[in-house]
Amino acid sequence: MVQVSEGGDVMIRLTMNCCRGRRPARRTSTSASLPGSERRKGSARGEDDAVLETENDWLQIILDTCNADIRDKILLLIWRAWFLRDNCVHGDGKESISRSASFLTRYEEEIRNCLVATDSERGKEPVGSKNICNVRRENDAGNHWYAPPAGFAKLNTDTAYNPDSELSYAGAVARDYKGIPVVSLGQNTGTCMDVMEAEACAIREGLIGLSALFNGHIIIETDCSTLAKELSPQATNRSHCFPIIRDIRECLGHFVSWQVNWISRERNKFAHNLAMEAKDHGDFKMIGAVPSRVQEVWLYDRNLDAF
Repeated sequence: MVQVSEGGDVMIRLTMNCCRGRRPARRTSTSASLPGSERRKGSARGEDDAVLETENDWLQIILDTCNADIRDKILLLIWRAWFLRDNCVHGDGKESISRSASFLTRYEEEIRNCLVATDSERGKEPVGSKNICNVRRENDAGNHWYAPPAGFAKLNTDTAYNPDSELSYAGAVARDYKGIPVVSLGQNTGTCMDVMEAEACAIREGLIGLSALFNGHIIIETDCSTLAKELSPQATNRSHCFPIIRDIRECLGHFVSWQVNWISRERNKFAHNLAMEAKDHGDFKMIGAVPSRVQEVWLYDRNLDAF
């Protein structure tokens, strides 16, 4: 039975009362600190009822009785529960509870990390900073690939994304200052909510493939400007791609230094060809080589860079 109250809070009440609204709270640190979460002796009432079984001003009452930290967690929980509700009503209904719980936990951790003040006067640096360069737009003079400086590896990534099926395929290639591939790969990265998430998966898979072979200085090139900005060291990530971006930043910690360039699609054509290769012919990973079907594009890039 659903109690319909006056005002616009009924949908939030319904969302939080469904199983997909309750479970993320139980799997995160939020439920442990909710007011009234301790069960009364002889009563079956628990933390869920404490949140939902109040008067018409239930949300305001709950928020007023919480400290600032718990209040923020409740609002984040409602926000994610509403996302799950939208996925059930308007999407495919396949969004998992564990993924949402993981998202909330890691999102909270990211926010806390952003609030930690750094003490530059004492020589302290933010965790993970290693000669980091700012994200920038690469000079578009000449619509072709440019080799990195000697001692660097340049990683180009792209995706082949189908918005109807939401299936995505990653393509990535890392090349040295002579244009010789260190590693090339193509991989089915499953379903993604949008192109940005698919592009982020491509960068993550490229970094994982490269880190097994090379840990020096790297330059990452992507044609997704939004993602490039999200990867900036100064960025506070609040996008739905947070878990993947968090993975990317962890992968970047394996390298001496890194830089992200936002480039045109024309200059990223070879990475897109690798993504299409995975889409049409299946996953692959090659060390020091590229698939024969896309060698012509690789040689075209390499020859133009020589001039």
